[in-house]
Amino acid sequence: MKRKNIFISIIAIILVALLNVLTVYTVSNGISYWEGYSALNKLRKQKVYLGNDQITDNQDKLITKSQVNNTKAKSILNYLDKNYDYAISWDASNGSHVNAMTMDQKSLEMYPIKVAQGQNLKVRDFHRNKVIPVLVGSKLAKKYPLHHEFTYLDGSTGKRQSYQVAGILTASSSIPSPYLFQNQNYLDNTIIVPLTTYTRAHINLPQIANGVQNLLIFNTNQNQIFKLEKFFKSQDLNVKFYTVQSSIDQEARIVKSALIKLAVGIIILLIVIVVLLKYLIRKDTKMQLKKFISSLIGFGLLLGILIELVLGFSLPMLSIVGIPKWTSLNIILSVLSIVLINLLLAVIITIFQRNNPQKQ
Repeated sequence: MKRKNIFISIIAIILVALLNVLTVYTVSNGISYWEGYSALNKLRKQKVYLGNDQITDNQDKLITKSQVNNTKAKSILNYLDKNYDYAISWDASNGSHVNAMTMDQKSLEMYPIKVAQGQNLKVRDFHRNKVIPVLVGSKLAKKYPLHHEFTYLDGSTGKRQSYQVAGILTASSSIPSPYLFQNQNYLDNTIIVPLTTYTRAHINLPQIANGVQNLLIFNTNQNQIFKLEKFFKSQDLNVKFYTVQSSIDQEARIVKSALIKLAVGIIILLIVIVVLLKYLIRKDTKMQLKKFISSLIGFGLLLGILIELVLGFSLPMLSIVGIPKWTSLNIILSVLSIVLINLLLAVIITIFQRNNPQKQ
């Protein structure tokens, strides 16, 4: 009987660990979703259309081969400039170990990014063609300090371009993903490069294709959107556009379904753990049950807190600069949920003990 009790105790400990992992994961995902939702509030209040890349593999191969030919890329930008109010940005890393993102002025206005040192990009910075000011993520500040000048491969020309650090971003600065709210684009290891008139003059099709997923169209109607989709198709790019609200509604359905499943999983785990502990309380005659229960609850608390602080799930780690708002909220609520779930277990165990006193 003793071996059986030990075996059940081990299972109970494993399930408590799993319960804490699931609890933290559920809370963190819920907060992460709300962070992305809140970040898109400015877009949600307007009728903004989001570009959605539907480029086929064959088209992608043709686009990759057309880097030298800038005619279509310039045609697309000119068409957008003439007919639409838009914002565009894209990954400009170019295979480098340093992340880089090209952003136009409108994008920076829509996603206001704060700087901890220096200054943000000015209107004039988008019209430079020699030494171009950039913003640097907080974790790159040592390598690229304020006012530091460096060269980096320009994706439009294939040549090295000179840049100078104008500002250091606040820790955990991010840009929301319009389609996946739980996938915030954190900028701690990113250099933000302005889309200058120089870059626009040499832009290529792969850059435009890269920016399609981050293309926002403002102050328009469905007929104008149909025309834009048709124009993109004429330039060998398949792009569909959806409103921000439709994207939010779709993501909300997905997240709601996932959170319900996680909640059901937590309830089932709780029931199984309670059944196992009830068995131990009724059957055990020799093991020091109070010590075991204390260890079980303590283990669950420590494990959950460790998971939250070390892994961090979908939110960034603590920064030496400070703890950002959403990270703080994530930590506080996740730890609180762990305390509550283990406190609930402790209360249930106490009730069982009172109703089923141990055999002497």
